[in-house]
Amino acid sequence: MQEKSRPQEWLNGRNNTFLNPYAYLVLRKQRLAYLSGKSFCFFYDGVALIFILRLMRRRAERYSFDDTSLAPVVLKQCVAKGLSLGVVGSAPGIAAEAVRLLRMRYQDLQITMISDGFYPENIEDELLSRAFLCDVVVCSMGTPRQEDFLHKLREKGWRGTGFTCGGYLDQLVSARGGDYYPAWMNRLNLRWLYRIAQEPRRLIKRYAVIYPLGMAAFCHDILRRRISF
Repeated sequence: MQEKSRPQEWLNGRNNTFLNPYAYLVLRKQRLAYLSGKSFCFFYDGVALIFILRLMRRRAERYSFDDTSLAPVVLKQCVAKGLSLGVVGSAPGIAAEAVRLLRMRYQDLQITMISDGFYPENIEDELLSRAFLCDVVVCSMGTPRQEDFLHKLREKGWRGTGFTCGGYLDQLVSARGGDYYPAWMNRLNLRWLYRIAQEPRRLIKRYAVIYPLGMAAFCHDILRRRISF
């Protein structure tokens, strides 16, 4: 497992994904090879895993592909370098609306490929071929499908930079291109609480049950050196 935390290297020609306790538990159960291999650069999204690492005297910072963290940095770099961007994920219509909002914000952003994440399996090769032509691909399909898409793209010999982005496209559309999180909640690292308030039926169980399990598994794996950080 490769951790990378140098902001100047975001367009690194690698696949980058972001771990919270839920994503860690899913990958641990279903895609352990991603965690133990060199397929991805991993970053820590949210306070839970960072808190654990700091208790163990390990340096860690929070990064996420959203407007409170990396999205503006990466997208501005794409504009500055003239790089093409592919956007894949979310429900039908969400990706297209997110792209419309991004083009309003970054007028010179070259978005050359758009697809929702609920495509039929028989067109995946076509989507991978289109994504292959992009310099940067942002993928929002939930763990582990978003990691799978980027991994398949890399296996085809793609040399661009990939990012998973969780719920970023949905958040962007929900906020109509504005700030999804209230400034004070972002400042106090209460983004998780705001998300629960917005999506209680989907997220209460995740935060109350799955997150503690993911945190326990994360601690266990560090102490047992099952994976390296």
